[in-house]
Amino acid sequence: MEPPPELFSGVSVSGATIATPGAPVRKLDANQATAFMQAWLPDSVYTKLPNVKPPANLAISHMTVVTVFNHVNEPLKVFYASDGITAWVGMPAQGFGWAGVEHERWIAAPQSARVRQGFAGKLQPVRPPPAATTTAPSSTTQPKTTASADGGSGSSAAWWLVGGAAVIVAGALIFTLRRRGAGAPTPRRGDV
Repeated sequence: MEPPPELFSGVSVSGATIATPGAPVRKLDANQATAFMQAWLPDSVYTKLPNVKPPANLAISHMTVVTVFNHVNEPLKVFYASDGITAWVGMPAQGFGWAGVEHERWIAAPQSARVRQGFAGKLQPVRPPPAATTTAPSSTTQPKTTASADGGSGSSAAWWLVGGAAVIVAGALIFTLRRRGAGAPTPRRGDV
């Protein structure tokens, strides 16, 4: 089986353990755990989503997702709840090597269907497109590679950067359109 792509540049996921009240503890393999994280973490990081806790009557699953950063396992705690339509994902205050959470925070996942599939272990990770194949290099050119000097995947980092840039551009566009929609006051005759 193909290993999962990096979650972020230099950060990969090696698996997860899930404890749900009234159910046996279960595990997600590296690909399943990566797919689950991909389904909600970019929305949580790159989008200003409100802090929304799930309804109190829903069971909350506690997950330990093992991320790997600088060749060190960095477990992070994740909360999950669903009513069968909406999925809520949260994290308690914690530090996990490559990032941290200052206080408990929840989101109602915008991609709830994917998050539910990921939690069930029925989703495979999104992989960046394969690098274009090239013809044999001439004696004066160096072969192109996608791996960075430290052995990480440069294409994975580029994939996340493109997504982040798209969010920023979309935000700037919305801001500009809203500002134009509000309209600046029309100058009166004689105003400069």
